[in-house]
Amino acid sequence: MITKHEWWTTPVWEIDTGFDEYFNMCFKYELLDLIGTSEHNKSVDIWTIDSDYCTQLKNKIYEMMDLVLPEHFSNYHELKPFISNGWVNQQKPGQSFPLHGHGESLIACVYYIEAYGNSGDLLVVDPRGSVVWDLNVENGVNSVKYKRIKPKTGKMVLFPSYVLHSVEENKSDKTRMSVATNIHITTNRSN
Repeated sequence: MITKHEWWTTPVWEIDTGFDEYFNMCFKYELLDLIGTSEHNKSVDIWTIDSDYCTQLKNKIYEMMDLVLPEHFSNYHELKPFISNGWVNQQKPGQSFPLHGHGESLIACVYYIEAYGNSGDLLVVDPRGSVVWDLNVENGVNSVKYKRIKPKTGKMVLFPSYVLHSVEENKSDKTRMSVATNIHITTNRSN
């Protein structure tokens, strides 16, 4: 199932990948064997790993890209997007991730390997700045400039890389684990 949000005329896709608990458990341990338990490890590009679970996720990302991105990019097939530099994020209880963007790429993608209730929402920020075209209200505050995406094991989220985003504090008692990756464009697509 795919939900496309066109917040602020900027698409954000939430995708239920169908990967089950067993897949995610095996993928988690495969990645932990590779990177250890460091919380944020960009030094290991997971797409260089020749493993079953990395390959399955990579193929799923390509499948979803081919399904949802052509509607947003009329020249999608000419752009020949490809997945690059995937890394693992682990946020322990009490940790968060600051506001940032992925401006050097076309699309940002996150896949939740392990996420629990209250483990920190993904906040995507309105790229229009301080304009007030909609009146989002949260906790009594008008004109809130972000939308929330609830993490869920097996969920994938795609959004334009220029959209600033952050992750709220993990208020659960377990570590939230995800894979983030960038989608770039080139003239040659390698799978």
